[in-house]
Amino acid sequence: MVRFGVKWFEMIGALLPVFTGEIDRGDYGDPASSVDLFLAGAAHDVAFAEEAGLDVEWHRPFHDLLRRAVDAGHGGHSISALTEVLRSPARPA
Repeated sequence: MVRFGVKWFEMIGALLPVFTGEIDRGDYGDPASSVDLFLAGAAHDVAFAEEAGLDVEWHRPFHDLLRRAVDAGHGGHSISALTEVLRSPARPA
């Protein structure tokens, strides 16, 4: 399991310069992974967790952030566009 963790961290480390460049430019229009893709995956995360008997309640804030990003028009943008939503005040529930 650790070897997969190491590979995951290496992948994230390789993507950080791409994401920081997008954030610095404020240009999220050429996504490697879009907000919509992450939001679609969120439903699968929940379904898989239920089937496997896992508690993924800690994912809920991220899934909520993804929905807020889509509502703000960032669905087709890079996942780095979440920074724009984080900069905006949260809407009341």
